[in-house]
Amino acid sequence: MHDCSLFQNISAIETMGTITTICTEKTGTLTSHEMKVTKFCIGEQVLTRDISIIGPKTLSLLHQAVGLNSTSSVYHLSSTSQPQFFGNPSERAMLYWATSELGMSMKNLKQFYTILHVEAFNANKQESGVLLREKNWADSFDHVHWKGPAEMILPMCSRYYTTYGISKLINRQTRRRFEETIQGMAAHPLRCIAFAHKRTKGEQAIGKRGFTLLALVGLKETCWPGVRMAVEDCRFAGVDVKMITGDNIFTAKAIATECGILRVDQDFLGTVLGGQEFSYYPIEQRMEMVDQIRVIAGSSPSAKFEMGTELAKESSEIVILDDNFTSIATILQCGRCIYNNARNFLQFQLTLIIVTLVVNCVTSVFTYKISISPIQVLWESLIVDTLGALALATEHPTKEQMVKGPVSPEEPLITKIMWRNLISQALFQIVLLLLLQFKGQSIFHVDECVNDTLIFNTSILCHLFNLFNSRNLEKKNVFEGIQDNRLFLWIAGIIVSMQVLMVELLNRFAGTERLDWRLWADSVGMAAMSWLIAFAVKCLPMPNGIKALKHPFFILNSFVTRRKESAHMVRV
Repeated sequence: MHDCSLFQNISAIETMGTITTICTEKTGTLTSHEMKVTKFCIGEQVLTRDISIIGPKTLSLLHQAVGLNSTSSVYHLSSTSQPQFFGNPSERAMLYWATSELGMSMKNLKQFYTILHVEAFNANKQESGVLLREKNWADSFDHVHWKGPAEMILPMCSRYYTTYGISKLINRQTRRRFEETIQGMAAHPLRCIAFAHKRTKGEQAIGKRGFTLLALVGLKETCWPGVRMAVEDCRFAGVDVKMITGDNIFTAKAIATECGILRVDQDFLGTVLGGQEFSYYPIEQRMEMVDQIRVIAGSSPSAKFEMGTELAKESSEIVILDDNFTSIATILQCGRCIYNNARNFLQFQLTLIIVTLVVNCVTSVFTYKISISPIQVLWESLIVDTLGALALATEHPTKEQMVKGPVSPEEPLITKIMWRNLISQALFQIVLLLLLQFKGQSIFHVDECVNDTLIFNTSILCHLFNLFNSRNLEKKNVFEGIQDNRLFLWIAGIIVSMQVLMVELLNRFAGTERLDWRLWADSVGMAAMSWLIAFAVKCLPMPNGIKALKHPFFILNSFVTRRKESAHMVRV
């Protein structure tokens, strides 16, 4: 929750450590939900904050177009309070701009105009329209306003308004200049929204012909702070980031470049595709292209994940509470840490089990008794296993875990590196404990009961020292970063304290004898040799068992898909 991540299925975080591709929506994930009008064009003229050059007719039409053809609303809590805007980000931004810079009053608009018909926002075409009639006016003509992406609205227009409200014909040269303006906005990147208007008489529905272009508005989407670094971290970790957006291809390129998904010097051929173009390819060809693709623009809502809907939240196993891509990158790092910690504990646990099993079996065969009693084995399980699992599970994510790349599904759970560490430590402990079993009395000049206690004490300390070895499967320095995990140090101290209590005070319960300081020093010295063995073994060259898939297709957004012979899906 501190990282703005709600896990409705805790095992999903492990899957996050194995994903190789993240497909993400743009709005709200790479960019924040806040937008702002930064460019404004009437006709062929780019305007600034000075609206004195806009004629009253054009200004009135702009007020109608922005204020009444909108699903957002404006509320005033009091006459002196600032207005509050509600609705989707782009609608809020345009209402704020019209209210603060164009002098629009929603109260006046609703007093003077009646809405006759509404063409609601179409998610597929992203357009909306409204049919208006002015109240108490003898003119029998009505006003039709249409709004949407500029590249869709411009073909509907045969004329355009100047700042003084004069209607002029759009010829071939003028249309080309408008198209260049739209592309220029998209390349900066701005979301270019066009407003079109026409007067009609007696229409009951809103057509799409004979419109006059009223204005072009450029909306700026700001990227989340740190999103570029998060994308770089994902790429550094061997995870491809792909962006899917409904914006046109120019805006999509610009946003993807700003976020670091595309490089400035990158050849866009094959890496940026339109959603409709991509849908035309057969499924086999899509799978061949998917590794190269970085951006899919102009996608319909059915082709991407609807962020923030209740249905999406209920069907997801991970919910990103702030819709921020940096939170996804954090989960990815935590997922790899959890997977790595599980492997560390598995190596530690298997070593403990193998040593206990072999030593007891060999001892019982040759001496007809068990050197480590059932009470001591239970103590070992309760103290070393339980606390050891907690200690290894609390290791924090590191940059080194991200360098290795995603874990391949074909890779065995126990890697070659784990087998190397496990076998070396198990052999050392088995040899040491059997040596104490058969030669300990003569070496340390003690009786059988003290020798059994020495074996038990040395076994526990060997597992404790191996706990430090298991913090990292490959690093030679077992103490690196240990100061960042105080819980690990506390657990190690608790294990030592409990073992001293078991040996020195709970003799009757544990069946142990007290050890003098020399035998304690001998136990610590013998157990500490596991650090030297771990260092020597890790110096041996060995291929890394953790490799990324060559042709993966793990998708994070509406789901995480593992493309194998059988589909494995986890919704996130």
